[in-house]
Amino acid sequence: MQLLSDGGCIYTLGRQPGTVIKNNHLHGVPQHAGRAPSNGIFIDEGSCEILVEANRFDNIDQSPIRFHRTGGNKFVGNLLITKSDKPYYYNRAKAEDQEFVGDIIQDQLTKEVLEIGARVGPHWYKWHREQENSRR
Repeated sequence: MQLLSDGGCIYTLGRQPGTVIKNNHLHGVPQHAGRAPSNGIFIDEGSCEILVEANRFDNIDQSPIRFHRTGGNKFVGNLLITKSDKPYYYNRAKAEDQEFVGDIIQDQLTKEVLEIGARVGPHWYKWHREQENSRR
């Protein structure tokens, strides 16, 4: 996605039951070259039944996650480091069709965010929940 547009580091198309997108570091996506945006993950046309878990997004000039005509998907424990006012961008898609559990959205890399990002992986979600519970 360094030269083209209308895509992402990871791109999905169509129904994909059982698909898991997990433990990725998605970064370095510049402003799009064409009319359509470029993103970290682009959930496109009919994509549904996908689990997106424990991924780290940073240095993505536009929305880290974009939806276009999608069905239901689940997002769990992802870390989005973005200055975009639209971390999730919906193009002919409805936010209520997606399920979000424990995603963290920050506008910059800080020591705390780096510590969280270091934990992005198989056990990060469990760690995040334990931290949230200990603050209560």
